[in-house]
Amino acid sequence: MFHLFKSKQITDPNLGVLTLSKGKWQGNLPLNPHGTIQLLLSGNSTAPDPASLKIAYQLPIQYQQLKQQIETSLFDHYQPYQEAESSDELPENSEPFPNNIKSPAEVWNYVSPVYVLIGPLRGSPLPEPTIEIAYTVSWDEEHIVGARIQGGKLFELCGSV
Repeated sequence: MFHLFKSKQITDPNLGVLTLSKGKWQGNLPLNPHGTIQLLLSGNSTAPDPASLKIAYQLPIQYQQLKQQIETSLFDHYQPYQEAESSDELPENSEPFPNNIKSPAEVWNYVSPVYVLIGPLRGSPLPEPTIEIAYTVSWDEEHIVGARIQGGKLFELCGSV
């Protein structure tokens, strides 16, 4: 009887154990230089979506190229917060602000990936799954910022995922 409540698992030759939970296949993905982070894949009750799996296999290699696009967008996201801090417009009692980021490449000292989600994006005209890499950023403690990627290009930095 208790086997009815056990999560379904499969072992992928490239990603290891994937567990179905809350409608997503969950596992881990190496994403250098960040280490291993949580991976969430779309799919059905029997297996992850093959297109999402293929993208997950390629992402660790492509990430080095994507990092430049992502860091530029993260730096653009950071700059209004830096201006607000310089004008004393940030709320009191907020975390210490990293006011020393001078270039896009420097954002990585203040950014941590939380998860990678690969699957269809609601409302997207493209059938290809979307990659969403979610990051915590020290200058915006209220939101998790999502870098959304399709076709090897960053198309959106979403400020609240």
